[in-house]
Amino acid sequence: MQYIAFYKPEQPQTAPPSPEHMAEMARLIEQQRKSGELIASGGFLPADQGLRVRLAHDDFTVRDGAGGATGELGGGFGILQAKSKAELIEQVKNFLKVAGPGECTIRLLMDGPPPQ
Repeated sequence: MQYIAFYKPEQPQTAPPSPEHMAEMARLIEQQRKSGELIASGGFLPADQGLRVRLAHDDFTVRDGAGGATGELGGGFGILQAKSKAELIEQVKNFLKVAGPGECTIRLLMDGPPPQ
């Protein structure tokens, strides 16, 4: 099954990670891609550089900024492949050990009929 995991750091980030931390993360990503656990990953730029598009009562509204404090880096995401919930949890724990304190919100991706 495929999942998408959203990572939010415990403390707001106002600067990019150190080169050492980036290298450690690159090693983890490479290892997970080779094993087939990681399908895609990426980071988020500050929320104030995003936007929101909303439809309500047949009217669209567009608002600059996607929420959050100005200038804070917004964590990242990964699309993961796991055979079980236990395997998925271990993958996320391994990621958090490298990424640092924070939280991952995980959603199951629908790649066919909804699971029963």
